[in-house]
Amino acid sequence: MKKVRSDCDACEMGRIATDIASYKCSACRSDETGSKQQTWPRTKAEMADEDIHKAASLPDSNPKTRIGMTKPSLRAIPPAAILHLGGAMADGEEKYGLFNWREHSVAASVYEDAIWRHLLAWRDGEDAATDSGKHHLAHVMACCAILLDAQETGNLIDDRGPAGAAAALIEGWTRKPID
Repeated sequence: MKKVRSDCDACEMGRIATDIASYKCSACRSDETGSKQQTWPRTKAEMADEDIHKAASLPDSNPKTRIGMTKPSLRAIPPAAILHLGGAMADGEEKYGLFNWREHSVAASVYEDAIWRHLLAWRDGEDAATDSGKHHLAHVMACCAILLDAQETGNLIDDRGPAGAAAALIEGWTRKPID
């Protein structure tokens, strides 16, 4: 049977359903004994919807909550990281101009090299860059932020080499956790 997007008749949360005539999500659907039923394998989206459903049952009468819980969450980002990132971005603004990577295309290799230099300096025990006084890891975050933004806005010159085997090697060499 074809799965289609529908809203739960009980809680109005969007789910993937097979029968939209009378549909309840897995969080609301109960049999006579009160236990939850599930008629199809849950996807990551369905699990996220269930988390939203649980949050919607919180004692919050604000209508923004139902919609707000569907938006990307930023609360897991440590404030200290944001503050350090802001300092490194301000240093870059002074040197190169605000949002320079949006005004000009940027080569991925330039930022990759800067990431490695800052990361290696930090690994060898130096916390702050000598030229800026900002934390090396903040510069790493700034470089990554610029790469992501440039990629999303179409300003990235992707001059990475041909794809290699690193991802497969990492997966193959990853040990199972010790029980």
